[in-house]
Amino acid sequence: MGKYLAVLVLLLCIQPSIHAQKARLGQVPKPIGGSIQAHIYASHIRNYCSDSAMMHPPVDCGYMLFVDAVLDGEKVELMGPTNIENRNLSVLIPGDYQADLTKDEESRDRTAVHQEYNIKMPDGTVWPGVLVGVSE
Repeated sequence: MGKYLAVLVLLLCIQPSIHAQKARLGQVPKPIGGSIQAHIYASHIRNYCSDSAMMHPPVDCGYMLFVDAVLDGEKVELMGPTNIENRNLSVLIPGDYQADLTKDEESRDRTAVHQEYNIKMPDGTVWPGVLVGVSE
């Protein structure tokens, strides 16, 4: 009788862990405002139009700064303004920076679309970037 009771208790203890949801890579929510390690390995300026290229003439076109970075282990592309605090940026120098996640909107299929980050520059200024691409 003692063996059956021990097995029953063991099964009851194991059952909650069987049904626990397991987080997969990229599905663990990042804390808003938490500091994230950012490694910028490329940056460039491109012409960007906010509305569809199918519209003639395109609406709201201008130059934007695009940054290729590794944020918390994920390769991403961020897009942001070419100037911060009345200072023009030609590019961001490759290197290690701290970043803060300021906005995290997920689409219904749980993709990381429209996350917003603040990249902290060595002089204390902050460059705001929006996630526009993810790669392996």
